[in-house]
Amino acid sequence: MTTANKVSALIQTIKSDDSNANIVENKIGKYTFILFSKPERNVEVFMIWKGSREKPFRNLAYRANETGIAQRIKDVEYHEKTVTEEIEMEEAIKNTKASDKIKIGDIMYDSWGYSMTIVDFYQVVGFKGAKSIIVRQIADMTVSGDAGYSGTKSAVKEGFVDEKEYVLRLNKYGYFTWTLQGRSGSSAYEWNGKPKYFNSLD
Repeated sequence: MTTANKVSALIQTIKSDDSNANIVENKIGKYTFILFSKPERNVEVFMIWKGSREKPFRNLAYRANETGIAQRIKDVEYHEKTVTEEIEMEEAIKNTKASDKIKIGDIMYDSWGYSMTIVDFYQVVGFKGAKSIIVRQIADMTVSGDAGYSGTKSAVKEGFVDEKEYVLRLNKYGYFTWTLQGRSGSSAYEWNGKPKYFNSLD
């Protein structure tokens, strides 16, 4: 069932369940907002669907008193503002090239690990299409720390560790994400030159 059909069915259910229910539907981009009140049950409900998902990713209910209604209004304003900003950002990124955000020779870092904080550095060596960059891993040096197990480290520019090249793609939020299998979805960020914290103790 599509989001539109799901919302339509929900509205019909609400109306059949409570003929006095007040329903307001609003759409911003790929988001659908439903706000309805049930006077007979003294309840205000606010729901949001994103894209084509069948289930709402926000489902908030309040007692229809002054406190509940005030909070509901704040939630509606907050989510609509957030959604509008996200849509504007996505539109801006559509026209942004990777070369608009980064240049060859710049250094990226990736911080990862479950119980540890592992930091790897990469240097931009080229571009692939309009939205992707090519990077190679570079060496690092410990700036401060405890026997090399934890502390801070910096990148060694041009200190390539091997010949391997990796591709990162500019996503809709303006971040460079890995296309490498097993790391898809995680991001690498431009390094500002300041030492990064690491912890290799499990």
